[in-house]
Amino acid sequence: MQAFAPNEAMDNFYTLERTAVLYAEVMELWHRYTRLLPINYHVIKYENLIENFSDEIHQLLAFLDLKWDERVLEYNQHARERSHINTPSYNQVTEKIYTRARYRWQRYSEDMRPVMKKLSPFITRFGY
Repeated sequence: MQAFAPNEAMDNFYTLERTAVLYAEVMELWHRYTRLLPINYHVIKYENLIENFSDEIHQLLAFLDLKWDERVLEYNQHARERSHINTPSYNQVTEKIYTRARYRWQRYSEDMRPVMKKLSPFITRFGY
């Protein structure tokens, strides 16, 4: 959704097939590590975050053993006050949580058909 200049970091993203292979390799490695190593991690599902931001952030801060601060709900105001945000999504960073991107991936289901076999284990594992 962003136009990035070609560079070495983007080598795996020139084709959908190669992107799916890289995703599957990385996620399978992550899954293996979480089974074998005592990794303490916290999962936030995007759809849950946009539906219930406050509860999700409360849970995250509790996981991190940080005290609740109402200012976390004003993240967008804080972002607007910064002099510079170096990201292509600057406009989104300064917005309130919105739901228009929820399940956006489903709009591309026909385009994703060639890589669905590779991605389906993760779709199931992550509850999509």
